[in-house]
Amino acid sequence: MVQAAEQGVGLLHVIEHYIREQLANGRLLRVLDAWCPSFPGFYLYTASRAQMPLRLRALIDFLKEKRGAR
Repeated sequence: MVQAAEQGVGLLHVIEHYIREQLANGRLLRVLDAWCPSFPGFYLYTASRAQMPLRLRALIDFLKEKRGAR
C-alpha cells in the first residue's frame, strides 16, 4: 500500500511511524491534517474486559510495556 501511495495511486491511512522516512524526503505528503491529529500511543477497544481472550490480554500487556520503555 505504501508503494502504491508513493506511485500516486491513491491515499494511504497508516500509522505515521511506518512512513516517517517517506514523509521526511517528500515521497509522501500529509493530507487532511485537521481531520487526523497526531496522538501518542494507541486506542484499543474490546467488547468486554471480563471475557478477554488470553492472546489479546498478552498483546495489550506487550504494548503497554513497550510504551513505557521509551
